[in-house]
Amino acid sequence: MHLELLIPDLIAPDPGAAAGLALPALERLLGRAVKTAGPAISVDAWLCAASSLDAELQAVPPSAALSLLGEGGAPGASAWLRADPVHMRVDRDQLLIDVQSATSLSGDDATALLATLNAHFAQDGMHFHATVPQHWYLQAGQTPLATFTPLQAAEGRNADALRPSGADALAWQRKANEAQMLLHEHPVNNAREARGDNPINSVWFWGAGALPPPPQLRFRRIWSDDPVARGLGMLASIPVAAPPLSAAQWLDREAAPGNEGRYLVVLGALRDAARERGIDAWRSVLADFERVWFQPLLEALRRDRIGMLTVHALAPHCALTAETIRGDLIKIWRLTKPLSAYAELQP
Repeated sequence: MHLELLIPDLIAPDPGAAAGLALPALERLLGRAVKTAGPAISVDAWLCAASSLDAELQAVPPSAALSLLGEGGAPGASAWLRADPVHMRVDRDQLLIDVQSATSLSGDDATALLATLNAHFAQDGMHFHATVPQHWYLQAGQTPLATFTPLQAAEGRNADALRPSGADALAWQRKANEAQMLLHEHPVNNAREARGDNPINSVWFWGAGALPPPPQLRFRRIWSDDPVARGLGMLASIPVAAPPLSAAQWLDREAAPGNEGRYLVVLGALRDAARERGIDAWRSVLADFERVWFQPLLEALRRDRIGMLTVHALAPHCALTAETIRGDLIKIWRLTKPLSAYAELQP
């Protein structure tokens, strides 16, 4: 049995982020592993590469259609874009993209904002749809001839520097401008500002494309809350489930004699904590991971409950893959290092 863990933001870009944390199991697993480092890659691109999708889809993942499927929608044959609600904040001569303001958006408020957008854009044959209040989608018919910046890469940055590019870029920039005008002074936003919340004054287009053909995934089961991971699993007819609370829970369910194959668990809590609550929250989640994931999995390797553990650590500066089998644990010449040492790892 081979367990693969995909852990975005396991390695923080700041070497001091993990200072003072006791991480002996994680550092042992990484230190004894056979390691490879590659260029930085997004979660969506990594998942598409693991699904053996063609190079073009790996470079520009059709995240909208896949995540819509993963969140219970029916993309069909249409092209879709994510059109996520954001707050554009003026900072000197920049217009910064604030994603976190949308976390307070209620279902009723999202419905009201989307109704206004749909009433305006219906003449263009476009329809906005939401699976949850913070995740908006736009049914576009055909895939735009434009390249968009994924929302996670745009967060906190200057919107003017991240405009779409390509043959249809100006048309999509105009649509974004129209959406901003519609949302400006919307009653929902007036009410949000009155109670101290930032207005949802724009949408961010990204992830354009239609569903790809069913992929060839190497996993027997996927455990993840990530909608793209879930969508790929569903498209490939592979069972998907919410991530277990701990390695012990996962081992009790899957580590049975004769249960072979590869399994993927996506642990996104570090990424979410860092973006929503900051470095202290990231440290707290990492300490929990050491206790409920890395220590039990190290022991499972020692006892041959699993044959191989692969940790895929996606960081802003690189992607680290660390593969460990039981025999690697006694290779003492492979020195353990503090997690901070990997912040300077080069692809």
